[in-house]
Amino acid sequence: DKDLRDQKNLMLKEEKREDLMPVVEDDLGTNIYTGFTLISFNEIKQLLDAGIVNLRIDGIFHDVEWLCDVITMYQDVVDGKLDPMNAEENYKEKYPSDAASDGFWHTNTILVK
Repeated sequence: DKDLRDQKNLMLKEEKREDLMPVVEDDLGTNIYTGFTLISFNEIKQLLDAGIVNLRIDGIFHDVEWLCDVITMYQDVVDGKLDPMNAEENYKEKYPSDAASDGFWHTNTILVK
């Protein structure tokens, strides 16, 4: 009976994982997010080489300053102004409280329950 639309404080915890996953219901349905920020500085050039022309950076749980900063970091990596490893280190130093990981790129995400 409670209206849960657009609330960003609802979380799910999967039985075999430690992190909490934010759940947001909006006009399009129910969205379940990872419990971490997926960073792709080391993978961005491979995506471009594979023909990917659009990349979505979702800032739903961050502010506009964060979003602009991250877009600049990715652009600097693409333009060769910033080494991907340095971008990742810079990100983690600048946002130490943000649980950032490249987890989905290099980890098997299928866990047996």
